[in-house]
Amino acid sequence: MATVTIEIPDEFLHQFQQLGDRFPEWLAFNFFASTDPNLSPEISGLSDDDVMTIANLKLSEVQNDRLSELQQQGKTTSLSELDRYELIALLQIYQLGQLRKSEALAEAVHRGLRSALSAS
Repeated sequence: MATVTIEIPDEFLHQFQQLGDRFPEWLAFNFFASTDPNLSPEISGLSDDDVMTIANLKLSEVQNDRLSELQQQGKTTSLSELDRYELIALLQIYQLGQLRKSEALAEAVHRGLRSALSAS
């Protein structure tokens, strides 16, 4: 594993510190989330177990609770700049997760790992 050092403006340091234990998650998403195939391998190239794992992914309870909290707060009061960035990051995590999940579900059906959903 490599060590990375970044320099940020002093005015952002306090805001980042407010993220507390959520900072590594925020940092990883914002700096490393990408469509780079090495970071997001094609679903078709994954093992059956990996396909099913992705097909069953959900936001963590902490992420889901925080997303709900920020959305509710945004409806009743204005969000701080940091909270807006966090909300955007969580929404992106959710959207990218849903995209990967849908790709994995399609691949699982294609491989016969699960049955297709029927329209009701």
